[in-house]
Amino acid sequence: MPVPSSARRTSLFALLLYTAFIVYQSLAQGGAWMCTGAVLEVGARISRSDMLANVVAYVPLGLLLVLAATRAWVGPSGRPPLVRVLATVVGATVAIGLLSLGMELVQACQAARVSSLYDLIANVTGGALGVGAGLALRAAPTLLGPRPPSSVSTPDVRLRLLTAAVALGWVVSQTMPWVFAVDVGTVRSNLSFLRHWADGAPLDAWRLLRHAGAWGAVGCACRLLARGRMPSLAAFVLTAGVSLALQLLLDANAPLSFEELAGMTVAGVGIASSLLVSREACHTRRWASALLLGAAFTVAAYELRPVPGAAVHTFSWFPRVGLGGLLGAIDYALLFGWFGLAAVVAARWADADGHTHARRRWPAGAILATFLLEVAQTGIPGRGPDLSAPLFTVLAALLAAAVLADGRGDG
Repeated sequence: MPVPSSARRTSLFALLLYTAFIVYQSLAQGGAWMCTGAVLEVGARISRSDMLANVVAYVPLGLLLVLAATRAWVGPSGRPPLVRVLATVVGATVAIGLLSLGMELVQACQAARVSSLYDLIANVTGGALGVGAGLALRAAPTLLGPRPPSSVSTPDVRLRLLTAAVALGWVVSQTMPWVFAVDVGTVRSNLSFLRHWADGAPLDAWRLLRHAGAWGAVGCACRLLARGRMPSLAAFVLTAGVSLALQLLLDANAPLSFEELAGMTVAGVGIASSLLVSREACHTRRWASALLLGAAFTVAAYELRPVPGAAVHTFSWFPRVGLGGLLGAIDYALLFGWFGLAAVVAARWADADGHTHARRRWPAGAILATFLLEVAQTGIPGRGPDLSAPLFTVLAALLAAAVLADGRGDG
């Protein structure tokens, strides 16, 4: 079954846009051009944050490359041809390696950049992980269950996988930088905020709203995935429990706070109440709408929260993500990538329930909302509005659309 032309266009456009972003981020703020630096230097010390950023940045590139270059594997055996899989893995990994090598060679001619062998290895590693993810998504419809032929709008296994990614994606973002230690000292350190209940600062309303919206979206994703009320609630409780457990073991500055606990509680009570009050098995369109609303609430609370500093009153048309720290850049990209993914997932569930206009309108509305929130930051103290947030939202929406665009009629 060939890839529909609309699906191929979506994948190629997303690939080209993300490749352009990688090139820009690799060369921006490089300083004076002077080709006197070492090529593929091997330093004595490896920066964990730098390595992590280089791995994460190239994962979407590998995934998009597979989606743009291959089609869904459907055969009598229900398994992808081994030769085609190997050719895809080798070809995509080599292409990613050549792009990364080119960036490192150019960086050797920039005064503020370092051409690093470690960066090259991290980039290829991230790209290979993305290739593996892309191959898994390609094979998912045949390995986990074919798409029902009765309706082109019926949610298939890929939509369910992306819906699970919405729930798990928030857990991933809350456990940055994914370094854990199983010891009592780490747990006590991450629970230290509980000892300052009386003399601590008042609750940050913006952060509370952010967590309430995010966990509300997670709860809606669990409801769309599960077939019954109690399994939905159990899935939400399990996801929240896993997030809390991982944050307790996080060997870094843990984000666990009263605001997250309160937001999680508010969302849990709201989800449980809705499940108990609802008489029908599942109002798919309503839960999809609530999913999008919760995700939008999350990014709005983040974007509108003032921080120490003066308002800049100007909007930058060039992405400036990464200038304030690599780990912060990953967290930022995850947040808005999660929003773009949530918008597409919510739209496809609504489309499957008969709301045909949601497929294009909801993701477009999410992207526009992100842009307007960035523009609004020009008057908010301490914020630096630029094109990064809408760019990550667009890229995630395109990637999700490319994953879902293999079936009949899925343009």
